[in-house]
Parts: sequence; C-alpha cells; structure tokens
Amino acid sequence: GTMLGTVYLVLYNSALCIGWAYLLYLTLDTLASSPDGASALYARVVDLLEPVQSAAVLEIVHCAVGLVRSGVFATTLQVFSRIGIVWGILRTTPEVQTHGAMASLLIMWSLTEVVRYAFYTVQLLKVPVPAALLWVRYSLFIVAYPVGITSELVLAVLATPHIQKMVAETDAYSIRLPNAWNFGLDYYWLILCCLLLYVPGAPFLYKHMLKQRKSKLTKLKAA
Repeated sequence: GTMLGTVYLVLYNSALCIGWAYLLYLTLDTLASSPDGASALYARVVDLLEPVQSAAVLEIVHCAVGLVRSGVFATTLQVFSRIGIVWGILRTTPEVQTHGAMASLLIMWSLTEVVRYAFYTVQLLKVPVPAALLWVRYSLFIVAYPVGITSELVLAVLATPHIQKMVAETDAYSIRLPNAWNFGLDYYWLILCCLLLYVPGAPFLYKHMLKQRKSKLTKLKAA
C-alpha cells in the first residue's frame, strides 16, 4: 500500500510541477510578447489554470486519509482561497480578467507551486533535497505570499460591484427563499464573507509558514 501511495504521489506532484511550470512559461511569454500582455493573460492560461489549481483539492484528501502528514485545516484554507479566486471571482467576472493584477497573481502562484511540487517530488524519491531547493521552498513565500494575496484581494474587491450587479439582475449562483429546504444564499454576500476571512486567515497562514521556515532551515544550518 505504501509503495503504491508513493508512486501515486510522485506522479501527482511531478505532473503538477510540470503543469505550473508550463503556466509560468505561458504567463511570461504573453507578457513579453506585447506591451499590453497582462490583459491577454487570462484568455491564454485559463484552460490550464483551472485544472492545475482544481487538482489541489486532492491535497486535502491526501491529508485527510493520511497519505501526507500535513494539517487538514491549513491545507483546506490555502486550497480554497485559490479555488475561490479561480472559479468564484475570475470565471464569473470577465471585467477583472484583463486587470494587471493577473500578472503578479499568476507569476507568484506558479513560482510557488513549481518550487513546492518539485520539493515534494524530490522528497518522495528519497534522494537528498538540494540545499538551494530547500531554502527557496521555505523562503520564496516571504515575497510571494504577500504579493499573491494582495493580487487576489485586488481582483476580488474589483469584482464585487460586478458580482453585486449580476446577482441583483439574474440571481446568479444564489438560492432564493422561500424554497423546500428553507435555505437562502446570496452569492454577493458569500463573496464578501470570504473576503472577510482573509483578515484573520492571511496572517495565520503567514505565521504558520514562518514557523515552518524556522524549523526547516534550522535543520539545514545544523546539517
């Protein structure tokens, strides 16, 4: 069972490492090919962005079934903030798809994921992790996380008036009362509540990663 699990995780992590590396290439290529490259980014990468980001939901499953020793709560928080942006904001709001923050968002996300999945793959192969890869794995977030989170928030905040208008006009993604389940959901208010979760969520994850960095890089110095 363990051997099969390892083979599966190597395939999963290496496939996503390649997927995000190609997404990084597409992003940089689009930005380099035109002065207004940022506005063309979403259209160029969306067909790859949606599956590679959605595949991260499996990481929650890996934690839950014990395939991976990571906290289910922190993993769920990280994965769902990304899924929320990809499906809940970008897909539903064409008005923000051409915004410049798409460039910083995609560069930071893909750099982080290439390094993370490469690190996991090397670890799983039971070969010594190169010191440089270990350092980048636990240091890149110091810049990538604040820039990534800021890009996410810019896009989400800019999307909210469009989402409010869309919900008011069409009841999109909302469940209206009365209904048989006696349950109501307003998509606009759901988005606002999710944005509010960033307030405690972002510092919590940042502190969590700083703590991880300290413990991992202390081991590196000792080695």
